[in-house]
Amino acid sequence: MTDDLQRHVIAAVILRDFETQRLPGALAIEASVDAGEPLSTADALFLDQMVRDVKHATDILANHPDLLCAQSCAVGLRGTIAAKALSVLPTRYAPRLRQ
Repeated sequence: MTDDLQRHVIAAVILRDFETQRLPGALAIEASVDAGEPLSTADALFLDQMVRDVKHATDILANHPDLLCAQSCAVGLRGTIAAKALSVLPTRYAPRLRQ
């Protein structure tokens, strides 16, 4: 197998993992946060690991275009979820802080 073909196979495996495991997990976390649930430590770690894995793969595979797209999606989704989670905190925990 040529180096170029190996790179494409590796990229395909990483993208399949992103599409079948990481992205659905992140979307489930987003739905939970949208429903008013706080972002758990485990969820935050999952999102961080998702971004790290895609970035690492992108670095190794010399900026493969499909991986760059996945990396952009992962970073954007993590940012969106984090912003939503922060916006939930004041309304959810403010009454407890007043007691």
